[in-house]
Amino acid sequence: MTMSEQQARELIQSLGSMSRTLKAIGRNKENSIATSRVYTLRQLQTDDLRVSELAHRLCVDTSVTTRIVQSLETDGLVTRTADPADRRASLISITEAGRRALARRDDWAVARTRELFADWSDEDAATATAIVARLQVAIQDFDQSAPTVEPANH
Repeated sequence: MTMSEQQARELIQSLGSMSRTLKAIGRNKENSIATSRVYTLRQLQTDDLRVSELAHRLCVDTSVTTRIVQSLETDGLVTRTADPADRRASLISITEAGRRALARRDDWAVARTRELFADWSDEDAATATAIVARLQVAIQDFDQSAPTVEPANH
């Protein structure tokens, strides 16, 4: 059965509202690490990556990723080394300080989530998690099947 147009509109509104709420929840001065920096550090937890691969994984332009990496490097959270496969390219690696900053942010996020959802059971949280996972799969499937739009020539 297909979702009605009205329900689709309500879902869009709800997801937009949730996105704004999550951004507001994520703001905190004690663990002030921007979401873009958190996502970047997460990608580097298991792999050293070139900026181009990091940009691809983050779904942002390389120039945006370069600015994030420069900021993280200035703060000592990542390092840049020559790529042994191509000395002209650099590999970005998370530092121990970066791992500690990410762990502090994660600990804070878990504590904040438990506080915000104190009246939720594990079952409630599992149901919400399953729905969010289903949303992610649907969005990924749509994104992969969406036609590529060529930019207009100006």
